[in-house]
Amino acid sequence: PVRGCTMFVKVLMRDVISIAPHHFDRPRNEALEIAINEKYGNRVLMDVGLCIKLYDLITVGDAFVASGDGCAQYHLKFTLLVFNPFVGELLVGEIRSSDHTGIHVSLRFFDDIFVPPHHMSPEMRYNPEKNVWCYETITMEDREEIRVRVVQKIFTDSTPKDETGTRPAPDQAPFRIVASLDDDGLGFPIWWQDQPEDQEDQEDLGDAEQM
Repeated sequence: PVRGCTMFVKVLMRDVISIAPHHFDRPRNEALEIAINEKYGNRVLMDVGLCIKLYDLITVGDAFVASGDGCAQYHLKFTLLVFNPFVGELLVGEIRSSDHTGIHVSLRFFDDIFVPPHHMSPEMRYNPEKNVWCYETITMEDREEIRVRVVQKIFTDSTPKDETGTRPAPDQAPFRIVASLDDDGLGFPIWWQDQPEDQEDQEDLGDAEQM
């Protein structure tokens, strides 16, 4: 994990990266950083997580020019900053939308967090007229800050399944998180700001909020 924020990890990579001719005027490492981020930024790696950006360039091999396109290619060893929270980790996001199937939560850079009814408090009820979930008399409106706990991570291969190019349904994001609201310390942070928590949860929350 990245120091101070456990929901991000460093992933070691080896790859051949190309620098296009229109980037030859840039310093080599700057051009490589641009190329790596263009290739991996906002990309989901199966069973690894959502790539955010280059973290560190470790080794750079000698350049060779590919025939045909004139690009300079380098054998690289580098680390990527990847979003991949552990099961049980606390995340603080905002409510993106709600419907009868549950609550959709966003971290702004990652929108595919979902809280289904069976991971909510038994006291929570859905209001179909307002299209919101309620806890007793409190409504959970869109864009309000909310604290959830990761209970499951789901990766879906988005590459074509066969020669016809069949892909998963459009609503199946390549990386989804199922989260819970059914525990102490979850829900609106203001509910719990004066409540004592065990040391581990305090450390987890601090990690999540620092990044």
